[in-house]
Amino acid sequence: MRGIVLMVAAVALFSVMAGLVKIGTTSYGYHPLELVLWRSLTSLPPAFLLAQGRLHVTSRNWLLARCLFGFVAMLSWFTASRGLFVGELSVLSRLQPIFVGVMAPLLLGQSERGGAGLWTATGLGLLGSIILISPDLASFEVERLGAAGLAVLAAGTSALAHTCLRALGATDDPRTIVFWFQLAVGIIAAVLVLVTGLPLTLPPVEHLPVLLGIGLFAVSGQLMLTAAYRAGQAQRVATASYIGPVLGFAFDAVVFGAVPTVAAATGALVVLAAGGVLLRISDRSPTGS
Repeated sequence: MRGIVLMVAAVALFSVMAGLVKIGTTSYGYHPLELVLWRSLTSLPPAFLLAQGRLHVTSRNWLLARCLFGFVAMLSWFTASRGLFVGELSVLSRLQPIFVGVMAPLLLGQSERGGAGLWTATGLGLLGSIILISPDLASFEVERLGAAGLAVLAAGTSALAHTCLRALGATDDPRTIVFWFQLAVGIIAAVLVLVTGLPLTLPPVEHLPVLLGIGLFAVSGQLMLTAAYRAGQAQRVATASYIGPVLGFAFDAVVFGAVPTVAAATGALVVLAAGGVLLRISDRSPTGS
């Protein structure tokens, strides 16, 4: 149960971060790689302070894999934000728990296998996600199709990164993992900026709340996310993230004035039903605590 609560908190923090990224890529015109770099730069100081000197890593191979897959997922997701709203991104991201359910038993062992109840919750969550975005699926343009493809790529690589987090949780402190991830993302982003010749400019003061917010909400979400996978079975914890589309569409309505359609409201109810199934399963299972 604790892992599920932590995941819901992480999703809430990431939803706010997603809205700030959307503002950065569309309203302010930043390149996604710039925002990845800014996210790292603003996340690194609080991550270092929270680590409190706990910098030793036991499972270095798992950490390296987590950093590489996490970076690809982040850049893909930030780029997809140019063509999709936060709610739409959240919907397509709901493929991630399904990928986790497939990958976790292969990478971590059969103890990570989910039962029929978990797959029921996952299926309900996916169905709700499809209902949420169905009007847009019917009228996708080339740009939006590309953005959707990147969002799916982000979901797949994120699933790999999250499976690595589950493995790391058995040996390493969440604060240590978060610190090294922020550092690795910053190094990779800086190298790519140099290689691609992407021009970087000093942002105006009025942009700083968004840029700083991306980093602060990101590191807070990462801490919650890492702790969530340390506390519970990978697929059960991942399925709790189905609350994401609901929060994403709520953010769209409040910030961007994008009022959810009847399909979106219906899908949201189905997603919440998936969460209800998940919580019921968790209460019955000792592995959910």
